[in-house]
Amino acid sequence: MAKLASLSSVSSQFPTLEVEFEDLIGIRYVKDGRTPEEGMDCLGVVIEVFKRAGLALPDPRSTGRIDDFTDIFEEVSEPNNLFDIINLRGGLNHILVVVRPGIVLSSRDGGVGGGVYTASVSNIIRCVPLGVPVKYWRVRSDSLP
Repeated sequence: MAKLASLSSVSSQFPTLEVEFEDLIGIRYVKDGRTPEEGMDCLGVVIEVFKRAGLALPDPRSTGRIDDFTDIFEEVSEPNNLFDIINLRGGLNHILVVVRPGIVLSSRDGGVGGGVYTASVSNIIRCVPLGVPVKYWRVRSDSLP
């Protein structure tokens, strides 16, 4: 079983630990962007949030899919916890991470209005186009350091 690398957090604090994310809002969208300085895509936002929580999430640059890490994440029926991930699949292949109860953070391409943004979980779920598969992921407790 792969374990997430511990940076600064104690696993007993995760996922009740809150992270600061407000400084990320408005960072420009850059495909495969992984830092606030270079710009961020949706996966870059997820990796940064986990980093700020004290956990180093592997970067699947080659595939861009968070569900490649089934030894770290488990599928759940609803995104109720901090650090849960919403994965909009199909042609969208977009991920968002819960940063506060009912609030997600992500990044999108789109010119004006593009970049890192927040949204409510309920709005995201409600606005998913018909036929787009949605999965919800949570860090497996046995993958914590």
